[in-house]
Amino acid sequence: MDILHVTKSEQDLSNLLKTTPKKSDCERIIKNDTIIYEDGKIIIIYKTIPIKDINRLKKIVTGVKYSKSARSNGTPTQSAIFGSLPRVPNRNNYCRLTADTKNQRKHAQDILSFSEIIDGIYKDLLPEQHELNLNIVRENVDKSYLINGTPFTTINFNVNHAIKYHKDAGNFKKVFSNVLIIKENVIGGHLICPEYNIGFEQGDGALILFDGQSIIHGVTPIKLIDSDGFRSSCVFYSLATMKNCYPYEQELERIKNIRNDIESRWRSDPNKISGYIKHMKNKKDE
Repeated sequence: MDILHVTKSEQDLSNLLKTTPKKSDCERIIKNDTIIYEDGKIIIIYKTIPIKDINRLKKIVTGVKYSKSARSNGTPTQSAIFGSLPRVPNRNNYCRLTADTKNQRKHAQDILSFSEIIDGIYKDLLPEQHELNLNIVRENVDKSYLINGTPFTTINFNVNHAIKYHKDAGNFKKVFSNVLIIKENVIGGHLICPEYNIGFEQGDGALILFDGQSIIHGVTPIKLIDSDGFRSSCVFYSLATMKNCYPYEQELERIKNIRNDIESRWRSDPNKISGYIKHMKNKKDE
């Protein structure tokens, strides 16, 4: 692996947040496997995974059914979420398996199994950081939500998402994000870290391990050069709000009791409870 030592810019670059990244925002685009240090500490690792693993995940990525949307530049975007999600009051007020996990069981099984490969690479490359990550998650999240003994609770597949400059939010502090890129017939989609004056090519099978909550980063625009082109970012992470979850069976009992309580209080007015159920259903479908 190449070694690169960097220094964070003394300039406040927070003005870049929510703006579109450009390759010209940095002087160096990294293409080879590289370990990046700041003050003697590893802050980023960029590594291409073995071709057999790339092909295995590519088969999964191209088989998954996605929710579709579109970015402002018109590029079709798609997403799917596997693993677990926390409570969302007034919408899904219980910790649960994602809809994709339940509705796409074969793909979910393959994806959750693949998470062990990413976890193994994480552990080999950053053993101390991995142990810290694993301990934080195990101390805070019921084991029923951890994916196959890894420190991950959730896996996102984001297809053709060119994300503006941001810092990650919602993950446990002091843990690294694991982001793997699978792509074909696209140009662009470079990951730019302007504070360190570097970017990453993010070729097919490129895995990046870094503290996305501390480092400003974003993805340059993506252009399809063929109708079947795509760029999928596969993000393996742990949601901090999962610490509020009861064990899965208790969560189901909890939401059942909440619903029973609401119904008992409104049972004297059938029209009112009917309207409430309709309202909640509409919320869930949004």
